[in-house]
Amino acid sequence: MENIINFEEARNKRNSNLSTEDIFNLFLIFKNCEQPLAAFDLNILMESLAKYKEMDRFAFLYRNLIITRNANGKDIIDLNCCLNKHVQNKTIIINPLNQSEIMLIGTDTEFNQLKKLYDEKTLLLFSDLMFFITMDFKYGVNNWSLFAEDEYLKYPKYPGIVTGEFIGQEKTPKVMQKVRKIAIDELRNL
Repeated sequence: MENIINFEEARNKRNSNLSTEDIFNLFLIFKNCEQPLAAFDLNILMESLAKYKEMDRFAFLYRNLIITRNANGKDIIDLNCCLNKHVQNKTIIINPLNQSEIMLIGTDTEFNQLKKLYDEKTLLLFSDLMFFITMDFKYGVNNWSLFAEDEYLKYPKYPGIVTGEFIGQEKTPKVMQKVRKIAIDELRNL
């Protein structure tokens, strides 16, 4: 028997006209799935998000977002306006000594409620974007794409931890088969 569609629920999902707050919510949802009580640097996130605005594959996510420049002249998507709501809801906490360092403290239930606000297409697209953002956190913005981006294009869902093993190796079919095997094993573990 087919699932019955609840039109009211489908209408309320934010699948178009994503705002800056929606992008921040999506990031929090996926960051929480990646690691409970995860900490991240807001400045890197804002710069990383701005970097991928021009990629055609993410045009749907970025359609309504505005790129600004920070004090250093780097393009960013300003997420500071989204922080207060999440601090009040106790889903995040800001380090008082370093305002750009944020830690997730919300429960899985709260993040699952947030996740229900978005349709499947949006969630899948943002999960692809999270690969790029995660690599930026791990290696720094613009520091990783030379050795990992081409592997990502062939095997889009494998975690970034696989790529470090293959730096400097020629991408022969045997090496790529090993990459694929490790990627599948890592995805099963996740």
